[in-house]
Amino acid sequence: ETVLSGPAASLSGAAFLAGTDTALIADIGGTTTDIAFLQNGAPRLRAEGALVGGWQTMVEAAEIRTCGLGGDSEVRAVTRGRDGGVTLGPRRAVPLSLLATQHPEIIAIMEEQLGLAVPMQTDARFVFPVMPDGVPGWLTRSETRLAQKAIEMGPTPIAEIAATQLALGAVDRLISRGLLGLAAFTPTDAAHVTGAFTDFDVSAAEFGAALMARQKNGLGEAIASDATSLAVMTLATLHQRSGLALMDAALAHDGAGEEQASRTPLLATLYEQHLKASVTASVTGNAAGNEAGNEAETDATKMNGPQMNGTAGGMAEGRAGARAGNEARLVRVGMQLETGLVALGASAATHYPHIADMMGVAVSVPDHADVAGAVGAAVGSVRQRVMISITAPADGKFRVHLPEGPIDLEVQESALERARMAAKRLAHDRASSAGASSIEVAITEDVRLVQLGPDKQLFIEAFVHATASGQPG
Repeated sequence: ETVLSGPAASLSGAAFLAGTDTALIADIGGTTTDIAFLQNGAPRLRAEGALVGGWQTMVEAAEIRTCGLGGDSEVRAVTRGRDGGVTLGPRRAVPLSLLATQHPEIIAIMEEQLGLAVPMQTDARFVFPVMPDGVPGWLTRSETRLAQKAIEMGPTPIAEIAATQLALGAVDRLISRGLLGLAAFTPTDAAHVTGAFTDFDVSAAEFGAALMARQKNGLGEAIASDATSLAVMTLATLHQRSGLALMDAALAHDGAGEEQASRTPLLATLYEQHLKASVTASVTGNAAGNEAGNEAETDATKMNGPQMNGTAGGMAEGRAGARAGNEARLVRVGMQLETGLVALGASAATHYPHIADMMGVAVSVPDHADVAGAVGAAVGSVRQRVMISITAPADGKFRVHLPEGPIDLEVQESALERARMAAKRLAHDRASSAGASSIEVAITEDVRLVQLGPDKQLFIEAFVHATASGQPG
């Protein structure tokens, strides 16, 4: 009964904070982004449950789609192929800038790594123990040794605790089991490098970005020219993938199916042109271009956050290689959201003005967007929904399926009226039992008929929905 109740509360908070009852809502957290469409102040319920990372939960809940994109998504270099770039998530990592506020010694470690002639894939990656009760007895011997070593050493470079591929595999297993925490470069660090967010240690973020930029693609070339380019590439990837996730959710709401934008090769290139603008601007460092970009801010950006060094967000998987130049395209793929966008979460004001600008849609990042869930829990209404079905077991017979048992009537309208009365009463009683007051009940009907001729219709079935809502207490 409480599955995804947190994101559902955020939806109620979004409606209250943004002063709207119809919008596409994106709630960005540390690990994931939750997306839902709010209509008439409430999300649509889905019998199959929410979609989490491509998996259907099969527990009735608000129709919310969750993807592994957040401010603390782990950033990894793409080392295969000629394009290079970065990928994000779905695993969460503690930002280097945050870890350094408690363990400033990691800055000296990263500075030492930066002085090495050859970059390592484990550069700017640390692990720390999360074992308050000690090392579990069910680990393998190699995992036990690594876990014990991590407890003794505290935050440690992965290269120091795992020197072989076999040991690296054991470290990954310990991280996936929640026994080791991972600290690595994240979009939060990228925002520190660009100056969009600077609440933690900027120097740690800059060292992490410089180490990531040195990683090599399949041609042996660095994936980015410097720390700033790597940071812009990371944020642009987050923006592009967030835009695709929003389009996925909108298309699914319209009945096109799940993940239609991100899984369709042609549509997956949406917003790819923003890659060129972002990376080119960061490489050239053209101050005039940055000033022009700042002057071209959208109204939403002016209200909700500064420009990211005058660059636009977005690129497909951070591909900064072969297509980062001036290669001409003959076709540009585009889609347009037909609804407004409301962004929630602590980092919403940092990222969503750029995402909205990239998508060409208006966005609202309301005040107190970081606590929308708490606001929704306080101001949300009690809502109970009931459905009564009507079938036709024989010609001229309409069977109303009531909670106390089915009844048969001979007139369609009589059956519908009986279903309305029963649904309204049952929804009202359930809302009252749930603690609602000042209850209002709304009725909707779905009557399914087949046209047999100019003057004759065949009744198939009907569904009467009653939604009772009221204020708590």
